[in-house]
Amino acid sequence: MRFRTSAVYAIILFAAVLAVLFAGRVSAEETEEITVTVREDRAEDPLNLEKGTITSNFFLGDRSLSGLTQEEAQNVVIDTLNKLSDTNFIMQSAYRDDFRYGAFASDLGITYDLESAVKSVSSAVQDGSLLERYMKAKDYQLENHEVDTGLFMDEEKIMDYFNYVLPYWNCGPENAYISYVNGSVAVTRGKVGVQFDFTNGFDKMFRDIRSLNYTTGEDNSYYIQIDETPTDPELTYAKACELTVIGSFTTNFAPPTTEALANRMQNVMLSAAHMNGRTYAPGEEVSALNMYGPVTEEEGYKMAGTFNEGNHTMEIGGGICQTTTTLYNAVLFAELAVNARRNHSMLVTYVDPSRDAMVHAAGHSDFKFTNSSSNYICIGAWVDQANYTLTVTIFGHEDHAPDHQVRYETEILEMTLPEIICVDDPTKALGWDNVETKVTLQGTDGPTCGIRSQLWKITTDNGVETRTLFTGPDKYNPSGAVYACAPDARAYPNTNGTRESGFISFNLVFLDGTPLGTNPALWTADELNQFNQRMWRLCAQKGYEWPDGPGIPETQPAPEPEPEPETPPAEQPPEEWTPEG
Repeated sequence: MRFRTSAVYAIILFAAVLAVLFAGRVSAEETEEITVTVREDRAEDPLNLEKGTITSNFFLGDRSLSGLTQEEAQNVVIDTLNKLSDTNFIMQSAYRDDFRYGAFASDLGITYDLESAVKSVSSAVQDGSLLERYMKAKDYQLENHEVDTGLFMDEEKIMDYFNYVLPYWNCGPENAYISYVNGSVAVTRGKVGVQFDFTNGFDKMFRDIRSLNYTTGEDNSYYIQIDETPTDPELTYAKACELTVIGSFTTNFAPPTTEALANRMQNVMLSAAHMNGRTYAPGEEVSALNMYGPVTEEEGYKMAGTFNEGNHTMEIGGGICQTTTTLYNAVLFAELAVNARRNHSMLVTYVDPSRDAMVHAAGHSDFKFTNSSSNYICIGAWVDQANYTLTVTIFGHEDHAPDHQVRYETEILEMTLPEIICVDDPTKALGWDNVETKVTLQGTDGPTCGIRSQLWKITTDNGVETRTLFTGPDKYNPSGAVYACAPDARAYPNTNGTRESGFISFNLVFLDGTPLGTNPALWTADELNQFNQRMWRLCAQKGYEWPDGPGIPETQPAPEPEPEPETPPAEQPPEEWTPEG
């Protein structure tokens, strides 16, 4: 009886299967067409009972594999998971083209087990008798099955990446600015500030990764949509175009004829490049050292000559004081408020006394000023390598009347001559040859006077001139010098030739005071002879022989003969007296 009952159930079940097959008229082709369709609800109907294919309701993420052969399904699994590894998940800002960050699955801590995934496909293949296939299909229909990818997302690693990216994205706006580009003035557009909310974008990305069903571009990139709040800059491109020159100054520097001078030029160029294009709001304080960045070898600064406590030394960043001084003078003409400024311990060659400003790379001294104007300012800096000049220009809003003028004058309060030492250099030739090489300065800097000076500001408004003591007194130490001279030459300061700048003019002369460079061909024979006599004697005192000889000794005039003594006249007898008669 039990056998008969089981047989009856089997017949009924078989009839039900046949009814499903004929009622649904599901062919192999129809089954394949249905299963390749992506369905978000992951529900499939009717059942797929075709032998050798994947049963219904078997998914890879959100994609159905029903109706595919085992090989076809395994290839889909392999391709999909390899695509996940190769996909570049990119976050792209709608407002900032430069905000574009990408990450691969390995960067986000996303892993999977390809071997297990491929093996798990075989469990969904329809095999066995029709009844067995029907029973398996009904089982899969009751509860969806999926490929065992072993997909895992490391939430901690994902959040680490999120926290790494966020500071680069959440940023304030960047102002437009004016700068020098290859010697010409250019206005560069600002950038929109953006605040980001990654929540929705990351949630969607996680859902798409879990579904293993997402669209990528030709470059295999998946773009993550993010929510953004834009903020416009205060100094827009239009406003920057309205700024004009309110202060500018140019200084000269020595050509790079030596390694030290080449290094100095490099330091000037680098510090100027860091300054070029800076913008500052009204009331904002400006620091020269902050603009230059760390003055270190790692940042590209080199060893060059500088002043340190009244001495000539070599330090990293030597030359940046010229950039600072040029900026200081541009600030003077822009009439901005100077907060901190120190003069050098000795005179510099590129500006008059009381017109310089020093900085020290270690931060002991800085030049600071405040944008005391009514508008934004932009700083442009340009080094003309062909003409060895540095120009700093301040662009802003002119707050003065059109007829307003300003100039500055240096007043020398006291001047002290430095010590000059001349040492014999026996390698230098005596005589008239190589006149230009007879005197050589030892070192790279010439002597300068000791100076006390102050700076006057002279403004003119409505034709009325006003003088104001701007800074001072500034003190500069004298700087001596050592000259290597040919044994027949010497150098001495021309006390009547000191300029108002405090630098000294020199007379380069032979030992007897005759100027070097004098043309003896223009002398008379007697003048040349007398010169040779003097130089022979002066060189002999030093142990050298004057190459042009001792000259011809002066001939002494013959002595005049002594006059003969006068012969006294013979005595005459006295005249005889006779009476008048």
